[in-house]
Amino acid sequence: MDNTDNTMEEFAASTADSFNEWWNDTFSFPPINMLIFVGIVAVITFVVIKLIKRFLRKRLTGNMRIFYRLIYIIIVVIAVSAVLMTIKPLQEFSTAILASSGIAAAVFGLAAQQTLGNLFSGISISASKPFEAGEYIEILNTNPPISGIVQSIAIRHTTIRDSSNRTIVIPNGVIDKEMLRTTHYLEGRDVCNFLVVGVGYGSDIGKAIDLLRKIISAHPDVLDMRTPEQKENGGQAVDVYITDLGDSAVQLRASVWTKDTATGFATLSDIRFSVLEEFAKHSIEIPYPYRNVVVQEAEQTEPAGSEKEKTS
Repeated sequence: MDNTDNTMEEFAASTADSFNEWWNDTFSFPPINMLIFVGIVAVITFVVIKLIKRFLRKRLTGNMRIFYRLIYIIIVVIAVSAVLMTIKPLQEFSTAILASSGIAAAVFGLAAQQTLGNLFSGISISASKPFEAGEYIEILNTNPPISGIVQSIAIRHTTIRDSSNRTIVIPNGVIDKEMLRTTHYLEGRDVCNFLVVGVGYGSDIGKAIDLLRKIISAHPDVLDMRTPEQKENGGQAVDVYITDLGDSAVQLRASVWTKDTATGFATLSDIRFSVLEEFAKHSIEIPYPYRNVVVQEAEQTEPAGSEKEKTS
């Protein structure tokens, strides 16, 4: 019985020594300290992520959420790296990786130059915020022209929806280097569309303005943006201004409010058709460009000395 106990004790001691030797060769900390270290890293990571989710995620809207995702990924990578660095074989491996990281970075940079450019452009767009998701933008100097409502802004590309409801995916590098025209209004908010109509100088301008207001107000998709006070005071539902006295027409500009850009496009088309009909009924001219050319003929004069020649 004593021999059996001694054998078991020797086996347990040998196993413990082998485990301690393996542990010391593999990890930088003793088992208890290792568990404490992993627990501390996990708690700190959990707390930091919760704080970021609470304070940053609610404040970062639209394309600024890219920063939240980047910070989240960086924190997780740092936490995992901190734990892995306590494993001695991985320390040697990481040292070898770092030694060749310069060449790898150069090769990767050349191979993924365009992709990295789009990534940095996405970060630049997120930081400068020239537009946000839901805004209407136009990308100039492109053939064909690109315009539409921004659907999403990712790190590599931006997605917009054009007037025909098609989705266009544009690399951020293209957007970052091209000229943009933005309206800085968000989809879902009321949109002001401008309708420009030319009226001939021989027509009744006041009547044309009244007809234009009547036609626009009668359209079901046009919004009345007057305040209750303006309605009580008899303010006009549609603003119409004379913007220019052109060569052949008086230019009128009317403000047409709709719920979004797509609705405004169809609404303006309907209003233009109605304007053509109503103006024709009331003899209001929408003139073609024309010019009046006045030709003056010079008086013919007889050359000097001709009279003397006749009398001689």
